[in-house]
Amino acid sequence: EACAATARSAVKSGDMVWVHNYALMLVPAALKRVGLPANVLVSFFMHTPWPSPEVWRVLPHRAELLRSMLSAEVVGFHLFEYARHFITSCRRQLGLEEHAGVGQGGGVLSVNVGARRVTVTVSHVGIDRDVICHRLKLDETASAAERLRARCVIGDRIVIGGVEMLNPLQGAQIKLQAYEMLLRNYPIWRTKLTLIQVCFADIAHPEVSERTSAENRKISARIRADFGDDAIHYFEVGRELPQVEWTMNVRLSLWRITDVLLNCAMKDGLSLLPFEYVLTKNEQHANGVVVLSEFVGCSHVLNGGVRINPFNLEQVVEQLDAALSMPPNERAARLAKDYKFVSERAITVLQDNGMVATGAFAAGFAYGFYGYGAS
Repeated sequence: EACAATARSAVKSGDMVWVHNYALMLVPAALKRVGLPANVLVSFFMHTPWPSPEVWRVLPHRAELLRSMLSAEVVGFHLFEYARHFITSCRRQLGLEEHAGVGQGGGVLSVNVGARRVTVTVSHVGIDRDVICHRLKLDETASAAERLRARCVIGDRIVIGGVEMLNPLQGAQIKLQAYEMLLRNYPIWRTKLTLIQVCFADIAHPEVSERTSAENRKISARIRADFGDDAIHYFEVGRELPQVEWTMNVRLSLWRITDVLLNCAMKDGLSLLPFEYVLTKNEQHANGVVVLSEFVGCSHVLNGGVRINPFNLEQVVEQLDAALSMPPNERAARLAKDYKFVSERAITVLQDNGMVATGAFAAGFAYGFYGYGAS
């Protein structure tokens, strides 16, 4: 109600209110209750995975949440899979019918709500290519890469890199276990690899972060004891890596020196770090391989990546070995395929698709931000 009241005080006739993510799922209905000016469009975008209908049906307030989202004129998702789950839930829980047609932006899905038709869009968010390319050209980023290379004593070793939150679902522990198994089962890699892993706290769940940190450190210590200090370099933001030093430029410097990006998340709706990695390697004119969990949203759009099932540790190790052994021409071809998608899916594409779906371009919209995390 507070969000709706704030938006109501800021909008005027002809504006569009764009509501984001699951924490604000009840806002579209609240916006209708406060009485918006004439011709104000409401759009809702869900950034996290939408569960299957079998999972959604167990929620006690499932119908109320669906009705609120359907109070918007447009409901958006990152992947078609999520949109399909949403539409199926609307049909099963509310008895509403879907419609497929053709619109300004191509094929259009919608849900019939009485006399209204709510448009359902699919648009994977991208990264700000120009900003990242600018940062990659900075001397600060290049020097940070050299400092990191020197600190980790990389030498001629192949670098496996990654950045994860200290949460079990993010898969850092699975990654460490897979790397340890790789070194045990494939002796040829023991003196040729180093893993650089950066983890940061889950601010919303500090107790989970502490437990995950302890587990990660135990595995890291075991790897160092068995295979040497140069086999792994484990950093946590706020500990080994001061918070003030963990900047975007430093993250990009990690991508510069990483040969294989490894992601073993058990579930992650939106991760743009693989996009950054692909763009970085392209700007370097260097080859790199993305090894992605099939349970990460971006694995559905980065078709050049090597997909893994993090619940099958042996398969992760086999695919990681395959990625490390991949010939340069195959690496280049896979990276080129992913770069095409990354370069075409800028952050503004998500905004523009939302505008097209509501027909808002004709109104000459300017953007304003209100609410949590607004800047």
